[in-house]
Amino acid sequence: MTNNFKDTAADADYEMDEPRTNGPSRGMRLLIDLLGRWYWIALALLCGGAGSVYYLSKAPKIYSASSSILVKEQTGAVMGKDQTDEINMSSVVAMNTVIEQLKRQALLEAVAERDEVRGLQSILPPEVRWLPPLLSGWLGDKVDEGDPVATASIQTDVLAGMIGSWTSVSMRRGTRLLDISVSHTSPEVAKVLADAVSLEHLAQTTGAKSSGRRSTIELLTEKSEQSRQSLQESQKAFSAYQRALSGHEELQIKEREVVELTRRYRAKHPDLINALAQVVNLQNRFLGDFAAAMTSGADAAYWADMDVPLASSAQDLPERLEMARRMLLSRTSVLKNEIQSQESVFNAMLTKMQQVDVNQAEEESAIEINSLARLAVSPVSPVGSKVITKGLLGGLFVGTGLALLLVRLDNKFHTVMQVEELLGLPVFAAVGVIKQESKAKLAAQAPGRNVPEALEIEKNWDPKIVFRQALCDSSYAEMYRVLRASITLLGSEEKRKVTLFTSAIPGEGKTMTSINYALAAAGQGKRVLLIDLDLRRPAVHKAFGLPRDGGSKGVTAYLAGKYSFAESILQNISGTGLDLMVSGMKAPNPGELLSGAQLDSFLAEARSKYDVIVLDTAPLLAVPDTRVIAKYADNVCMVIRAEYVPKGAALRVLRLLEAGHTPLAGVVLNAFRERRSLIDFNYSYGYYKYGSSGNAYGDGREAYGSKDG
Repeated sequence: MTNNFKDTAADADYEMDEPRTNGPSRGMRLLIDLLGRWYWIALALLCGGAGSVYYLSKAPKIYSASSSILVKEQTGAVMGKDQTDEINMSSVVAMNTVIEQLKRQALLEAVAERDEVRGLQSILPPEVRWLPPLLSGWLGDKVDEGDPVATASIQTDVLAGMIGSWTSVSMRRGTRLLDISVSHTSPEVAKVLADAVSLEHLAQTTGAKSSGRRSTIELLTEKSEQSRQSLQESQKAFSAYQRALSGHEELQIKEREVVELTRRYRAKHPDLINALAQVVNLQNRFLGDFAAAMTSGADAAYWADMDVPLASSAQDLPERLEMARRMLLSRTSVLKNEIQSQESVFNAMLTKMQQVDVNQAEEESAIEINSLARLAVSPVSPVGSKVITKGLLGGLFVGTGLALLLVRLDNKFHTVMQVEELLGLPVFAAVGVIKQESKAKLAAQAPGRNVPEALEIEKNWDPKIVFRQALCDSSYAEMYRVLRASITLLGSEEKRKVTLFTSAIPGEGKTMTSINYALAAAGQGKRVLLIDLDLRRPAVHKAFGLPRDGGSKGVTAYLAGKYSFAESILQNISGTGLDLMVSGMKAPNPGELLSGAQLDSFLAEARSKYDVIVLDTAPLLAVPDTRVIAKYADNVCMVIRAEYVPKGAALRVLRLLEAGHTPLAGVVLNAFRERRSLIDFNYSYGYYKYGSSGNAYGDGREAYGSKDG
């Protein structure tokens, strides 16, 4: 049979975000859940501590050596005398600039080429094997025990990169002292490298006093020559347009004369005609001069990609003249601006070269060695206390995170508090896990109470039925007496006769709960009838070792109207005082059979003859039968198996019954495991298993005697 419910995360989250009953705060609930998973945190802490110890046993010891240099106020040799006025060596920016110069690749390569560095036997740190030797052998990761790599055989750029990774430069606060520190597994290598970086920087700085300035002058000379050539090219291009510019000015003068003559004379006046002819001649000459300038070598590259139809017959003279004027003025304006800009750059270059020449005579050394490195005696890392602290903190963080993740992913009920808080219903009883070995021990320790005939019958019973000769006074039976008392306290016995047990999904123990509750009620001398109304997958007859029809006709035959009420009942099962009505033959249409009027009259007749009527029904989310039966019951109880049923399924049952106006009276938490560390928040009935000293009775005996009454 399939489960017809959907335990969606949205349903569960919605209900859990808004608890249905008052209880501990959200933070307190989270703390309780975390404490319930303390073993994950403890395991992570243990792993963190063990990992730290293992790391300390494998990690190589690192030694550090430091040399220091003093940066003076004179900065010409370090940064260029031409920058002295721009950078104040008392500023952090300037000191950081020197630090970056100490880290540059060229300096490190020079250090790698020094004789004392190349003379080191082996500069490469030993390879660390993090896996245990046994595991390394299994994985085929064998340690290479060959000769170490000689320093002289390492390429310069590779060695420079390694030296850079081992070297750090820092500034002493409030001073102009720079510390050059080298960290290495060998204290001798660390000392040699720290001294080599300081000495090489001093040598390069001292040797660059003149060569550095010479390089600056050469650079300025090259830039100034480029600027001069660009200036000459711009001037040459501009000169190519001088004739066109002169012709344009002459044309403008003659055009203004024509305008004046036009105001004074008519169109056929000789002077006006003569002036107009001169204007036409000047226009043609201007167009010719401009075309010649465009095709001249001085500025031909500028016009090479342009399609300028100045001589095209498709255009009349005024159009060509207007285009030529606009292009001439635009190009000559650009050339004038370029000439001015290039003259400014060229003059600035000349001034800069003069300043460098003057400053060169005033240079002096900008740094000096303050102290050389000393041979390290003790390693600087790893520090045992720090590593272990970090490992424990990391383990605590990972363990707590894992516990939080498990809390978030956990969708099962574990405690009474969780059930009552989420569903807003009382837990009538928390039925613990019944240990078969404890039951066998109790049976062997109950002499004088064994009735051979009863024991022979009980051999066919399901082991989970606890109301038998040897177990009636055990804590297992007491759990169901608590359930009996809780249901009795719901109200008047006359109005609370019919108790229905159901569950959300199969496998939660509703049938065993129904049977044990019925036997507990029968133990008080009451007239009790247990009816198996799970017509699809009946299990009550199996629990008592009976055939499906139980030697009678059962529920199916009675509801079909074939047999009477008395003919369908098995009376006084095994002398327990319990009457039983099994499901009977297989029903072809159980849903229709249970929805008929016959069920109402059946329960009415049962009410008239019995004090307690117990109904074992089908899982509510699996089939709709229970929702039909629930309206005839006085007490509707849901059995929830701890650590089994999803919370969303239980919430779905609650909503379905509320929608059908047959709300749940309470819950039975089945297969419950006591968490003694959380007993104060657990609201558990498991204290029946503990004596006055707080120790549990391993055989399930109670801490005090209990009798039916």
